[in-house]
Amino acid sequence: MIYRCSNPSCQFLGEGELQLCPECSSILIETAETELSGKDWAALGVYAMNPEHKNDARCFQCCQNAAREGDIWGICNLGWCYEEGVGVPSDPEEAFWLYEQAAEMGYIPAICNLGTCLERGFGCKKNMKRAVDCYREAASRGFPRAQRLLASCYQEGNGILKNEKEALFWLEHVALEGDEPAQLWLGLRYESGRGVKKDPQKAFQWYRRAAMNAYPGAIRALGRCYRYGIGTEVDTEKAVLLFEEAAQSADGEAMYYLGLSYENGEGVEEAPVVAAQWYELGAQLGNANCQCNIGWCYESGYGVKRSMKTAVHWYKEAAKRGVSRAQCNLGWCYEKGAGIEQSWERAAWYYMMAAKSGLARGMHCIAWCYQHGKGVPKSQKEAISWYEKAAEKGYAASQCNLGLCYERGDGVEKDLDKALGLYRQAADQGEWDAICNLAHSYINGIGVEKDPEKGIQMYHEAADAGFGRALSNLGWHYQVGSCVEENEEKALEYYRKAVEVGFTPAIPFLAACYRFG
Repeated sequence: MIYRCSNPSCQFLGEGELQLCPECSSILIETAETELSGKDWAALGVYAMNPEHKNDARCFQCCQNAAREGDIWGICNLGWCYEEGVGVPSDPEEAFWLYEQAAEMGYIPAICNLGTCLERGFGCKKNMKRAVDCYREAASRGFPRAQRLLASCYQEGNGILKNEKEALFWLEHVALEGDEPAQLWLGLRYESGRGVKKDPQKAFQWYRRAAMNAYPGAIRALGRCYRYGIGTEVDTEKAVLLFEEAAQSADGEAMYYLGLSYENGEGVEEAPVVAAQWYELGAQLGNANCQCNIGWCYESGYGVKRSMKTAVHWYKEAAKRGVSRAQCNLGWCYEKGAGIEQSWERAAWYYMMAAKSGLARGMHCIAWCYQHGKGVPKSQKEAISWYEKAAEKGYAASQCNLGLCYERGDGVEKDLDKALGLYRQAADQGEWDAICNLAHSYINGIGVEKDPEKGIQMYHEAADAGFGRALSNLGWHYQVGSCVEENEEKALEYYRKAVEVGFTPAIPFLAACYRFG
């Protein structure tokens, strides 16, 4: 049955088993279809769009009836049905034509929708200039969505000359009118300093304003503010509550932050299984960061049963979406043949993707590939170039490898001062290879005053951390009595420990100890 609210100022129209108006609690009056106007049919179509009583077929039928009556609201909504495939197969050309009819009749939302079709080339030839004209017309007549879209065009220089000032004008205008997406966007601008002076406090205020209206993206952004102390004091417990609230609206990025919180024990107790569950939920919704992190969970067996095949699957999904960490991890899988057929060419390709995205680890890995000719033509020049880029980003392993190139004059002019400087930078970050290289330099007086005692001390530091190369080198020093008193028992012990931690170059030395006593 169709019911109309008896309160003239309410204008509610609905269907089903209703007794009182859900909007004003007034008595409902039963209404026959023959009594409905075009506007009534359009309102009934909107009622059928409501998720609580969603009925796509009825929505389409109501919009169609409204359009037949010449109602511009109904014509526009019928266009939306054809655009989204609601109650009818999607038909871009029909959607565009209907929007055009409603726009010619002056219906502002239709003018905006016409702009989005022209921007995408949906049911028509792509025409950004005409799209901007549509947005400008609808924006000037106070339509929030058009104002936001026009701001985006000015910001990106899409179909119009780039103008950050105009972008900010329209964005602030629509945000002040209460448009939550614009409020979120404005918050992001103040957080990043794009087109405005960076102001974390203003960012926080805009996020909070949008979150008050239960906008999921803003709730998540507010959670980030509390997690990292952006414009407010750090409160990880409050951050988790906000992430949980946003996650209830299927916000994949909120699920990512929930996973991080449970993984690191921030605002909640560490819970690997719960962390993995949030990552997997977000991954299934298409969130790239979640896909990368659940891939890592399956690779390491964190909160889930270890499965390299599943890890590779999720790394591939995240890599397709441009997550550089996933690209690099996938490169490693191809390098090792872990969960997928081994391929140096594919490994190098993914390392290069990660490197070009600015990931220091990707830069280091592709540098190593060029240095050793793995998956790419051998080129010390390319290797040095990528090591330098990663070293500039503070990547310790690249600082160490670049230092070795300068020590040996491999692809660069030999420069011991540069080598030692790079070793020290890497050593300060706990890079054990760099510490061993420094130890070797002090023992042999390479670029520094000879100081065997300091060198042995550095080897001990790395060995105490279980670093195989340091353990093996100490074994050799104790075996031959170099810089320390000869001690075969200690030599044997260090060689054995080196082998136990997987340092294979120590195996022949250990074997010789057993063979010759």
